[in-house]
Amino acid sequence: MNAAIRYRWATLLLMALIALPAGIIAQDSPKAQPKTKPSPATPKSSPNEPKSESKSKSDAGEKSSPKSEPKATPKDTAKDAPKSAPAKPPVAIDWTPAVAWRSIGPANMSGRITALAVVESNPSTYYVASASGGLLKTTNNGTSYSFHFDKQSTVSIGDVAVAPSNPDIVWVGTGEANPRNSVSYGDGVYKSTDGAKSFQRMGLEKTYQTGKILIHPKNPDVVLVGSIGRLYGLNKERGVYRTTDGGKSWEQTLFVNERTGVIDMVMNPEDPNTILAATWEHMRDEFDSYVGPPAPDGIEEYGPAITYGPGSGIWKSTDGGKTWNKLTKGLPTVNMGRIGLTYSPKNPKQVFAIISTEKFGTGPAQRPSRLLLGVRTEEDDKGLKIVEVTANGPADKAGIKADDILTSLDKLPTMSNLELADIISKHKEGDVVPAVILRDGKSQTLPVKLLPATAPPAGGPRGGQGGGQGAGAARDRVQLGIYGEDVTDGIRIEEIVSDSPAQQAKLAINDVILMIDDAPANMRALSRVLFEKSVGDTVKLKIQRGDKKLDVPVKLAKAPDTQAGRIPRPYASTLSGQRENVPDRLQGADAFQTGGIYRSDDGGTTWTRINSLNPRPMYFSVLRVDPNDDQTIYVLGVNLYRSTNGGRTFRAYGNSGVHADHHALWIDPKNSKHLRLGTDGGLYVTYDQGQVWDHHTHMGSICQFYHVDVDDRKPYMVYGGLQDNGSWGGPSRTISAMGPTNADWGTIRGGDGFVCRVDRIEPDVVYSESQNGRIGRRNLKTGEAASISIGNEATSRYRWNWNTPFILSPSNPRVISIGAQYVFRSTNRGDRWKRISPELTRTNRGSMTALAESPLNSEVMWAGTDDGFVWITRDNGQTWTNVTAKIPLPGPRWVATIEASRYAPGRAYVTFDAHRSNDDQPYLFVTEDFGATWKPLHSKLPVGSTRVLREDIRNPDLLYVGTEFAVYASIDRGENWVKLNTNLPTVAVHEFAQPTSAEELVAATHGRGIWIADISVLRQMKAANLQAASKLYAPAAATMWRVPAIKGSGRSPSNRIFEGQNPERGTILAYSLTQPAEKVTLAIVDASGRRVREFKTETKPGMHIVRWDMLGAGAPQGRGGRVFLQSLAAGTYRVTLTVDGVEQTQPVVLEADPTIPEFKLLSQDSNADAMEDSDEEEEEERGGGAVDH
Repeated sequence: MNAAIRYRWATLLLMALIALPAGIIAQDSPKAQPKTKPSPATPKSSPNEPKSESKSKSDAGEKSSPKSEPKATPKDTAKDAPKSAPAKPPVAIDWTPAVAWRSIGPANMSGRITALAVVESNPSTYYVASASGGLLKTTNNGTSYSFHFDKQSTVSIGDVAVAPSNPDIVWVGTGEANPRNSVSYGDGVYKSTDGAKSFQRMGLEKTYQTGKILIHPKNPDVVLVGSIGRLYGLNKERGVYRTTDGGKSWEQTLFVNERTGVIDMVMNPEDPNTILAATWEHMRDEFDSYVGPPAPDGIEEYGPAITYGPGSGIWKSTDGGKTWNKLTKGLPTVNMGRIGLTYSPKNPKQVFAIISTEKFGTGPAQRPSRLLLGVRTEEDDKGLKIVEVTANGPADKAGIKADDILTSLDKLPTMSNLELADIISKHKEGDVVPAVILRDGKSQTLPVKLLPATAPPAGGPRGGQGGGQGAGAARDRVQLGIYGEDVTDGIRIEEIVSDSPAQQAKLAINDVILMIDDAPANMRALSRVLFEKSVGDTVKLKIQRGDKKLDVPVKLAKAPDTQAGRIPRPYASTLSGQRENVPDRLQGADAFQTGGIYRSDDGGTTWTRINSLNPRPMYFSVLRVDPNDDQTIYVLGVNLYRSTNGGRTFRAYGNSGVHADHHALWIDPKNSKHLRLGTDGGLYVTYDQGQVWDHHTHMGSICQFYHVDVDDRKPYMVYGGLQDNGSWGGPSRTISAMGPTNADWGTIRGGDGFVCRVDRIEPDVVYSESQNGRIGRRNLKTGEAASISIGNEATSRYRWNWNTPFILSPSNPRVISIGAQYVFRSTNRGDRWKRISPELTRTNRGSMTALAESPLNSEVMWAGTDDGFVWITRDNGQTWTNVTAKIPLPGPRWVATIEASRYAPGRAYVTFDAHRSNDDQPYLFVTEDFGATWKPLHSKLPVGSTRVLREDIRNPDLLYVGTEFAVYASIDRGENWVKLNTNLPTVAVHEFAQPTSAEELVAATHGRGIWIADISVLRQMKAANLQAASKLYAPAAATMWRVPAIKGSGRSPSNRIFEGQNPERGTILAYSLTQPAEKVTLAIVDASGRRVREFKTETKPGMHIVRWDMLGAGAPQGRGGRVFLQSLAAGTYRVTLTVDGVEQTQPVVLEADPTIPEFKLLSQDSNADAMEDSDEEEEEERGGGAVDH
């Protein structure tokens, strides 16, 4: 062998050893897959334990022969075999070892963080709790993370706590505390005594959601758990539970009522016997949002139906949680909602609370004013910072300059824009008022003459309201009557208000407003125009409607002060929150009743409201005080708010590049500039108090998919929508030594992501969806994109579900169907729509949640709703039949999915997710006669909400079910079920996809990203195969991907790179035995009959897995005639299994890499050079070098 060839082979061998080691079993490392108990062919499964561990053998040390060997025959074997004892009864086969999962991420967007727990004696070690993806731990300050809660019965976490006296003691409270529409539920509290290496459940199984865990600082056996209780129903297992024996026994020490639980608790930093607890009375109903009639007054559109109640309040214990007294002095006397608490670490007598009430946002309203100060301002800790001064305006003429700090006007403080607007509103045109400013640290007083405004401040309605929002020369506000969003050409109309000017002018949903009074249109410009106009004025709009441009005059009308029967809330912010920095004098004598931030200086006995701020209370309500500066207070919300003056003023702070929605914050007690922030988009860390944040996207995939779809490329692409994080696409595998990384994924659409669909004929065309039925179409190759959402009719408001179903027709991908309370169909990819059903919901809040079209007959379609109806049409939507009454359910239940069979015309499967009805039982049904009769399939499934059922696309008897905790499979069409998690962690599985270009199952998990399983063997699991004495299963075709040689794989945890898993190279060779065998051989034979590979085998009963790396044994080489592995050419080979002389054969195909020209591949006739390896043990372990993978 010449030097060049030796060098080439050495390089390729090194590449293979680094990238994809051959001859190992089809599972992850032992750490990823703990040993589990074997199970029979159709065992009953528990959601608590994985089912099995693969018994596969590597092909290390395999025998080989350059020539084919004579085949053993039954006759030969029988003649030579000695007499044996009577045969043993056959052993039931556990087939789950044939299925192993791999994670492909993504981790770009991370996922929702619910709690942080830091080992204060060693802050480089901390825990990160996720909403539905388990628990992560780092011991190196976030350089790398590991998962530590993967095999418990639930992975939704409300809180995590570390014992201050022993960092090896870790408590986890399951069930997220944030009661949003997609929240999962738990089953009690867990304890670890070995630093989270293992956990034991310690009871409280029926508390379901956990608010807070407190551990005594010196005695780790004393623990308090704040339990929220059942979110969708009443139960008594809620309140405060206390243990003094490390969780062996519990006492309920605080109970209010059956829908009031404990959302937060804090312990006095200097006295562990002094504890405050916040109770919250709330409960969700069976709907995810209010899409029909408006939400009741004061109730968030996506929040709990009961948000406020007399059970909410603050309680105090001075005996370590044994007894409790309710605190009331200075607190609201109206019904309160969610409450968050925190002590000042520097001054433990000082306690802060953030409180929501039913009167949020109320108070006397400010009315628009024509008066102008002529400045744009930002709120600053010392007053209002002048950002911009209008040329020749009142402030400019008075000598006020940019960067001045306005501290008072007319002898009244101006700490907020609202205060400034209120002061100006009390004056008339021409009044001269004194303005006190700070310039270069010195105070100056300047007289300012107020003049009429001609436009609102440049900062818009919330930024710099320097008089623009006052009530001086009072006038009525005007409205156009649309809800819209900025697009490239203008404003796209999303909704039209009933009886508004826009409706009277016949504007339509999806119209794009191009010009407003001959000026380019955007939402900011529209706000300016409406500010300048009066009731009765006409505004001229130029709109784009389809391919036409129209001029539309609109006569403006008075904006309603509030909806009929509703309390005016002029100081409310979005999603039932309350604006920051609203002075008490504006909200009136009852300002303290409206909620906000309260402070107690006597440990909680008396309270005073110090700020109005409370962003989206039901989802956040978290505040923290800097341990080194009690004047610095943080409030978590959509943004991160900070006050440096003890809470007098707050402003959004340090949010550049940080994902919205913040839930957890840790402030380093030794360095206040070091913060860790948990958001809906993962964990962020800063060392400069928020000027720059480090997003830890390498920590692991904890993203929450709702749906998944795939195309049929090779390798195929995966697309899906995620909670909080839009819609994304990425590869099922990479053609490199590294698996999929964050760089391999790309975003398709923003918002909350839901359904994605791929055109199977034109795979570059992908459809995606954000919340409430907003769907779009995008060509990934050309970049062309279009919104294809359906707008409301003038007389009908459509009810789009939070997670709206839409499908592409199996017979024609240009045909799309989508469901609101009606079913709509488009035959031209969504450019035009037609309603094809009557209203199909049971209630006026109902909406569609499931759609399915029969692959066998496009005129057959099924529809299901969130309020429990199931319908079928068999004539393309002309008539619909309600088949719900035939389904044996205890009551109406949310229809999760419908699967119209590809094998039988009248067959369909319906999955119900009942947890919103306070019912965690699984519900699966099948019909064989178009819904006339139904058969339950769930009797052998354990408790746990069912999310999805799908048929296998190749095997009519094989079904897959995703539940709140696991994946189950049935090989007998639902008669029996087997848990299929193997190395898949406990996680909710919301959807499956099956590519036609690979023998794989793709699972969309709601908490751990996308996972893929090789199901080539599973698809062959039939009773006859499992009962046979021996069975060789047909291997899937293997592609010889040409993997570029690189230095290193990027897998080092020091690189801070998230890397998903590629499949192991080659294909699975599987065989099963029902009885012990004397001799078993497994070999690969080429087209000429030459045996090119032989593998080590097992002779005991069971399912046995060998992974063939597509390498063959070469001719003997070097001293001693040792045999080494070499690459084989593409083509068809045979795998032969011989069991005690009986031979079985299956073809196995090695496919050429489709991405490179054929002439670059090795020829089957070539005698590729083999290379000796001086390390024989390494050769056995790795299986040799390889060129093609």
